[in-house]
Amino acid sequence: MKSFRMAKLNLRLVVLLAIFVALDVIVGTFLTFGTNIVQVGFSFIVNTVIGAFAGSLWTGIAMGIGDVVSTLLFGHFGYFPGFTFSAIIVGIIYGLFFYKKQLAWNSWKDWLYVLIAVAVIMLVDTVFFNTLWVSILYHNPFSVYLMTRLPLLWQIPFRTIVIMIILPALQRIPSIKKWIL
Repeated sequence: MKSFRMAKLNLRLVVLLAIFVALDVIVGTFLTFGTNIVQVGFSFIVNTVIGAFAGSLWTGIAMGIGDVVSTLLFGHFGYFPGFTFSAIIVGIIYGLFFYKKQLAWNSWKDWLYVLIAVAVIMLVDTVFFNTLWVSILYHNPFSVYLMTRLPLLWQIPFRTIVIMIILPALQRIPSIKKWIL
């Protein structure tokens, strides 16, 4: 994991962040399944790519903006700032783990690294923060919702495999490689 680093802000990065925030909103809205309490989605792919090219600060800001935009456009239950806070924190974590990180499909160390990154993100976001926010919103004990969210940890190996398929493949494309590495 790299220290708190970020890409230099320029017009190209701002445009890329805007495109990926829009992509995050679309994927997070239309490729997310579940109930109000438990949801499964694929926006982690977009967030990983943002973390890989933007670094921790810009990824956190992008994910926070994405959360607000998504809620304003498609939010059925109103805005809650706790989810924006956790989106920013998780964005920072994505950037810390994936910014300029070279990954190789055949390296067990990279598989372990991604597994740890995904586990940290899932524990911080899905298990802790989102459980806390849902318990506050619905006025029920944290432990009640925690039991419904723990089974979501099955996503850790799934997300690890998906990230290890997509990110090393993107890193091999020359025009994309210059942004990710």
